[in-house]
Amino acid sequence: MSDFDPPVVQSPRLRSTIADAIRRGVVLGELTPGQRLDEQHLAAQFGVSRVPIREALAILERDGLVRSEPRRGSYVIGLTDDDIHEIYQFRRMIEDFAIRRVAAAVDAEGLARLADPVERTEAAVRNNQPERMAEGDLEFHRQLISLAGNRRALAAWEMIADLLAVFLSINSSMYRTLPVSREPVDVNRHSKLLRLIETHDVEGAAALMREHLLSSEKVMRESIKRIRAEKQMRTAGSDSTAG
Repeated sequence: MSDFDPPVVQSPRLRSTIADAIRRGVVLGELTPGQRLDEQHLAAQFGVSRVPIREALAILERDGLVRSEPRRGSYVIGLTDDDIHEIYQFRRMIEDFAIRRVAAAVDAEGLARLADPVERTEAAVRNNQPERMAEGDLEFHRQLISLAGNRRALAAWEMIADLLAVFLSINSSMYRTLPVSREPVDVNRHSKLLRLIETHDVEGAAALMREHLLSSEKVMRESIKRIRAEKQMRTAGSDSTAG
């Protein structure tokens, strides 16, 4: 686990904090497919007992990033390009349903719930605060699905929310530098979505949401490719120097 160097955890939300760090390590390729996740070693790295490590690994097994084998331990499954595509495909299905319902019948209270994360996201863009951008981005989509009024749709989306938080954090930190398409990433797309929702333009809102999620997927896939390629180059350079 030489590439994985998490901070010592002091938060009362131990299992969630640990799961977040390991999840990010898997997505970025710091923890590689097939790698054994030794509970004792991880406990020492995080400065905790083995209990929250086991709890965190159970969360990651639910995410599909880790597998547990009886009497052998836990191993990294990893995240492939196809996995990323499937996650965004799933998002498009749920969020198309949600934005259509919300755009058709949203009221003033619902608009206010959507406007708050949009304003926070755009303030973070102006202040160059990638983590806050990601937080506002995720909250906008959560509120949208919540406003659609389907508890099962929200529950299904929440199952991938922690993974989406990692994706959005990566996208927010790298979107300025990635030549993923001829068109630049539109950082004001949420405010445009909000205006279409406010005017009850169901088809326009659904079309822009689809475009937004397709663009986000492209950025995410390119980000991961770049990060992992740079890691491989550093590893090759270290091996060459050592040799």
